[in-house]
Amino acid sequence: MSFSRYPRRPVWPAKPRREPEPLPPSTVSDERAREIAQSYLSREHSGLFALPPVLGALRGREVWFVQVGRLGAHGVVGELVVDAATGAISDVRLDD
Repeated sequence: MSFSRYPRRPVWPAKPRREPEPLPPSTVSDERAREIAQSYLSREHSGLFALPPVLGALRGREVWFVQVGRLGAHGVVGELVVDAATGAISDVRLDD
């Protein structure tokens, strides 16, 4: 009989695999996301406007990325994120 010189390590059973939770359904259209963003900008930041949004994912959720422009200026001055399921604004990044 041949025995290993090294003791065997205890083996624990693998954790059972869990299915990932389903994403909430996207109910906010691109037009509605732009309206939400424009409404926020008109209340909080005068002279800024929302450009057409782009659908994406962030932290496991579908979101609309809305770029922000400034009246009388070229280019983009920031971005805000609108949740595609709830319509809530989560991240706002604006350049000064």
